[in-house]
Amino acid sequence: MDEKEIESKIIDIFVHKLKIDSNIVINTDFKLFSENGIDSLKFVKVIVEIENTFDIEVSDNDLNSTGSFVNIESITKYIINKLKNTN
Repeated sequence: MDEKEIESKIIDIFVHKLKIDSNIVINTDFKLFSENGIDSLKFVKVIVEIENTFDIEVSDNDLNSTGSFVNIESITKYIINKLKNTN
């Protein structure tokens, strides 16, 4: 799975699972918390869906690391690294 496929799946998670307003443009710079009001419950839903979609486990340490889950781009990079380390 390449970077664009991963990115597309992440965007799909936000659009369909969280029912993000269709007027909001979701791209790699989509900031999860500051601009778009994603609360902690929605964030947990995203993490669970990411784990299920990509068959990975997101540790508490990873969630607490600065910059891993701030936007679509950072999540994409995190997943790419996670997938490389599990193979």
